[in-house]
Amino acid sequence: MLLSTGQIFNITSDVLLFGKVDHYQICNFEGGIILSPSRRSVIINSVEVDLQKKEFDILHYLMSNSECILTHSQILHRIWGDKDEIDNNVIWRTINRLRNKLSKLSPKIDFIKVERNVGYKFISKNY
Repeated sequence: MLLSTGQIFNITSDVLLFGKVDHYQICNFEGGIILSPSRRSVIINSVEVDLQKKEFDILHYLMSNSECILTHSQILHRIWGDKDEIDNNVIWRTINRLRNKLSKLSPKIDFIKVERNVGYKFISKNY
């Protein structure tokens, strides 16, 4: 999706942001990713990523806790609340879909690292 005038994103090795964006997070690295919580949008390499609600919420949570391992339990309670019927397979499938969508636009960078039997973390530096 192309952005309208006044909302142009120019991604370089330093990830520069031009235009009006009310609330955003920027991770600076090659293959940069821009997440705008107020617009609920994610942009990689100047292309907007089409994410489902839970995928966006998980990515936002992981990016907000960059480089920290978030356990399955933390993700479950933050994203799904106290729903007892949700299990780790739902989290795994949702994060797997999210990782696949992100890798299509930036195949050389793995933004979400799996910590086996523990949880997941967002990698802000992939040099």
